[in-house]
Amino acid sequence: MDRTVCILALCASAAACAIPACGGDDTTDSPGAGGSGGDAGAAGSAGSPGAGGVPGAGGVPGAGGVPGTGGVEGEGGAGGVPDGDGGTGAVGDGGTGAVGGTGEGGTGEGGTFTGEGGTGEGGQGGAPVVVLNLITNGGFDSTIGSWSENAGAVLDFEGSDGSPAAGSLSVTNPVGSGSQFSSAVQCVDVDDAASHTVTAEFFMASGQSTFLQYAQLRVRYFSDTGCVTPIAFVAETSANRAAYSLAINQDAWRGLTAAVPSGASSIQVQLVARKSNAAGFDTEPATVLFDSVSLTED
Repeated sequence: MDRTVCILALCASAAACAIPACGGDDTTDSPGAGGSGGDAGAAGSAGSPGAGGVPGAGGVPGAGGVPGTGGVEGEGGAGGVPDGDGGTGAVGDGGTGAVGGTGEGGTGEGGTFTGEGGTGEGGQGGAPVVVLNLITNGGFDSTIGSWSENAGAVLDFEGSDGSPAAGSLSVTNPVGSGSQFSSAVQCVDVDDAASHTVTAEFFMASGQSTFLQYAQLRVRYFSDTGCVTPIAFVAETSANRAAYSLAINQDAWRGLTAAVPSGASSIQVQLVARKSNAAGFDTEPATVLFDSVSLTED
């Protein structure tokens, strides 16, 4: 190769190489001294190590059982300058989110309780009201004691009939008694400040003398005790005598009632087998049964 061409290949221009322009005299020059070698380029500085990635923030604990979100992964460090070994960025460990607890809602069982009503014992009843019967032996359960005959009456115990149970007083107005009002009687002392009520049951059997007019509850009352000084007597009125007559009261127990006003100190109860006053009434007997006799204070 031509030397000039060779040199130009090494220089950017002839001037730069201080070489005469081409085309001059081809006289051979002495070789020039070789140029000094260029300084080697400085080695590139090693790249700084990449900063480790920032650890991901821990996941927010899951609410009510929702898993926590994992932390964000750290980015690698930036590489070094050219020719340097790029620093290897540390890989950030993603933060591990806390796993949310699985909250189990408390399963409350509805409290179903059927209370059994307490069985209370009934309160003790008040003391019963006692109505005192002032008559002695008004039921004639086994005897006719405490009763006396009056106006020729014949008194007997009847054990096979009575009201409400067997046992009654038989009052007979006998032949020759001479009275329409033969009776059984009892005297009872009472409180003169109170009024009183007398009751009795009676029975007249069928087939008796037609002179038997009716059964009668007759009550006399007195101003003193012991039935000594009479004030008046109480009996059925003429208007209701028919209600107690033999004609409509055969073979059945019926009731009688008499009211005594206050002011009496004693009362005489009379259970009467009443005959009519027709001629010949005293020639045939007439019998009435009595039971359940009572005298009570109003």
